Amino acid sequence: MDRSWQSFCHPHGRDAQAARIVVRSNGLPDILSRMNSTLLRIIAVLFAGLPIITSPSHAQATAKKETEAQTMMRSIAEKTIIDRLVFTDADITEVVSYLRKKSVECSPEKDPDKKGLNFVNRIGEGAKPITMDVRNISLWVAIHKVAAMAGAEVMNDGLRFTIHPKRNPPKETPATPAAAAFEKSAVWKTAAGITLDRIVFAEADVTQACVFLKAKSKEAHKEKKGVDISAEGKFAAAVTLDLRNIRLTDAITTIAEIGGAEITVSGDKIILKPAKKTE
Repeated sequence: MDRSWQSFCHPHGRDAQAARIVVRSNGLPDILSRMNSTLLRIIAVLFAGLPIITSPSHAQATAKKETEAQTMMRSIAEKTIIDRLVFTDADITEVVSYLRKKSVECSPEKDPDKKGLNFVNRIGEGAKPITMDVRNISLWVAIHKVAAMAGAEVMNDGLRFTIHPKRNPPKETPATPAAAAFEKSAVWKTAAGITLDRIVFAEADVTQACVFLKAKSKEAHKEKKGVDISAEGKFAAAVTLDLRNIRLTDAITTIAEIGGAEITVSGDKIILKPAKKTE
């Protein structure tokens, strides 16, 4: 016998008219249809306040959904098929760099400017080496297999795939809210209008990264003026990333997040400083 039960409870659960129970049966007499209204009211009151029972499909439908950008990133990675991947005791940094390269070579995108996905590696020294030999694998599966082998996890934020230690996902630093606070500034608007074709850092200091971004912004700026970007102080972490076709503002916030910095604006300058520690 097959039964499926669903209950619906209104917030004002003690109001009998605001709650109802729907019972669907297959091959059984519809007993409830013969219950009188008084008994139904009693049942409604008894069930009021109990957890609502939902089917797995409903639970999945109401789960946190991907953003449009995250869905697009995942879809492209799923459609990017790599004919073969072979690694033997490879370092995670080398593997991530290679996957970035394959994301361009095997991209389903026809527009050359849209080929490739962005990667950020937040795994330091001591990661498990990667050994694998697989064929006809999607980039999406490859990323997660590689991360699992290295004892890490993958986060898709719609802008890049970040490989990070397990149970230690990248946390929002003061960089992001700070950026939002000065989005109306002229220098930030100028930076938002500049797109860099590609930036690659391997264990780079935040100060070095800022010097590089300042130079690249001048090259990419239509008026060739660029943006004055600098760093002050000592930073907690080095920067390792590989990003393509990225707005200068996104590059700045990514470097700030990885390096443990916060962003400030002073006149026509964008300055990265060590993030203040929170208790």
